[in-house]
Amino acid sequence: MYSAVVTILAHATLALASYGLASALAARVARKHASRVRTAARLRTLRRAGSLVGGSGAVVVSELSGVTPFVAGTLPAGIAGTAYGAVLVACVVFLGPVLLVVVAVDLAVHPYRREVRPVEATRSDVVRWFLARVPAMPLAVGVAAVVVWVAPAGWGRVVAALAVAVAGAAGMPVLLSYVLRARPPTPGECASLVDLPDDVRVRVVPDATRVGVAFAAGVAPGARYVFLAESLFDVLGPAERRAVLAHELAHHRRGHVALRVALPMCLLVPLVAAVEFHVDGAFAAVLVLSLPATVALFWVVRWTEYDADRWAADRAGAGALAGALSELADRKLVLAGPGRHLGAFASHPSIERRVARLGREPPGRRPGPR
Repeated sequence: MYSAVVTILAHATLALASYGLASALAARVARKHASRVRTAARLRTLRRAGSLVGGSGAVVVSELSGVTPFVAGTLPAGIAGTAYGAVLVACVVFLGPVLLVVVAVDLAVHPYRREVRPVEATRSDVVRWFLARVPAMPLAVGVAAVVVWVAPAGWGRVVAALAVAVAGAAGMPVLLSYVLRARPPTPGECASLVDLPDDVRVRVVPDATRVGVAFAAGVAPGARYVFLAESLFDVLGPAERRAVLAHELAHHRRGHVALRVALPMCLLVPLVAAVEFHVDGAFAAVLVLSLPATVALFWVVRWTEYDADRWAADRAGAGALAGALSELADRKLVLAGPGRHLGAFASHPSIERRVARLGREPPGRRPGPR
């Protein structure tokens, strides 16, 4: 029988244990490595690994303590027991037990991150950011599951899943603008960027909420965005800022953003079709293929970074882009490398490799058709 008291105690114990273990490991990392760059990389790996392991533990505890069966039992009869119901249950578990552990791990590592990187946010800022912004994504996933479920069974739901995925990709910049508290650039910031494109919108992200110094998002015409951190305007010169902007524009011009969106869809649509048409072994196949598919996706993402570097170097200068990357790494605004623990799961190549490739690019080389 489900007991709220047992559930609260179990998840509170797990969160406290995750906090204590992550804090102890972070302290050990900080003592062991004299290099700030290596320490920052190890702390990032620790945060990700701690969130993954702790979150997985929260899922197990949710099942054992009765949270998952209890939530599943509250769903309407039509959706309960279906794959879409399972998605809703997963969203609820993430918004509660999993998020609690992830916040605990982040709070444990946060003081040590502030010592090696320019992270201005306080612990209260971290909690507010998680509670106010992180739930937006699982809520969107839950709404998507309901929309697909209410569509006609069979091909109707397959088409609905594809439509929801496309709509989500198109609307992602709006969600990111909200989550990251992004704003339009000021007249002074616009003037410092030079040659702002007419078909791509630029948004500036406060350093307290940024998840990177620059990235591109959006696939719909008129809704393509480039997000830039406020710190870029403080630490980079005009030529370097233009090179960073050109790199992000390359992700749009070269179709990288669309490619990064399309690849996960290649798994999503067959999965929905397999569920709808009751293909035996569909979920087992997804589990088997998920790891190699993830490795392949990260490889493609790393390739797009090199390709965007070539495109930007051809238009803004290889020296300016290499200088921007080196300056951002020196100031710890980006990590110089993904860390050897990430390996095939690194989403970006190391700064050293990117700078080295820029130095080898022959002048005037074109990266191919636009």
